[in-house]
Amino acid sequence: MPVSFLSNKQCENYGHYTGAPSPHDLARYFHLDDPDHALIAQKRGKHNRLGFAVQLGTVRYLGTFLEDPLAVPVSVLQSLARQLRIEVGAVCWPTVWASNVGSIGRKSAASMAMCSDAK
Repeated sequence: MPVSFLSNKQCENYGHYTGAPSPHDLARYFHLDDPDHALIAQKRGKHNRLGFAVQLGTVRYLGTFLEDPLAVPVSVLQSLARQLRIEVGAVCWPTVWASNVGSIGRKSAASMAMCSDAK
């Protein structure tokens, strides 16, 4: 992808959250409508449904998928989990979902804090 038109800062920030999305951005990019819920419902396990929803919202918000799927602001996890009626602590987000994407060794501190039953 050509990036010569981007500033150095824009290149560094591409494909990463640079902070938590605003409430307006959460409502705009991370709202799950009926077709989204139907697609997400096809995934097995709460961790897969939440992970899929995170990537769906992220690609809408950032325009790309995350290199590190665990580098997600807590507000995004909370918003999506609430819409999916998933208790984030019960999912143990980083441990279970990361094992399915092959990056179990990379856990962000913010994501670990969401996992109330991590051992």
